[in-house]
Amino acid sequence: MQSPAIEAARIAVNRYRYVLLLAAIYEGLLGLAFLFFSGSIFRILGVEFTADPVYVQLAAGLIAIMGLGFYFAWHDPLINGDIVRLGAVFKAFYILLAIYALIRGELPHGVFLLFAGIDVVFFLVFLLCLRDTSVARAALVELAAGRTAP
Repeated sequence: MQSPAIEAARIAVNRYRYVLLLAAIYEGLLGLAFLFFSGSIFRILGVEFTADPVYVQLAAGLIAIMGLGFYFAWHDPLINGDIVRLGAVFKAFYILLAIYALIRGELPHGVFLLFAGIDVVFFLVFLLCLRDTSVARAALVELAAGRTAP
């Protein structure tokens, strides 16, 4: 028999599943686009890129991998809450990095602020998802450890 907290969280978490799927698609497509077409994208944006392309490819690959993580979380956000938590950290990092680059005058193009704005929305939704499932995730940990869930 499942804990009432787990049942309630499974119902609540369904409202976040579509956002996780959207994040999976967004990150996956964005990562793959920059992985395979970064040179063209930077040319279209009028951004002069002087660093070794492998740095962009590394970042793009990590973005695409994070998209895969969001896909896993979409399947079961309650069980994969740590992926959602990692996603919130991932989004916070990019938001702060974009703000830092803007303050230093090193933001290569305004589109990167658009990406940060989108990430703010994802970040806030991920925090809400984590808040709404925290009790149930704790109950799952208790069950996995063989203890009685609250």
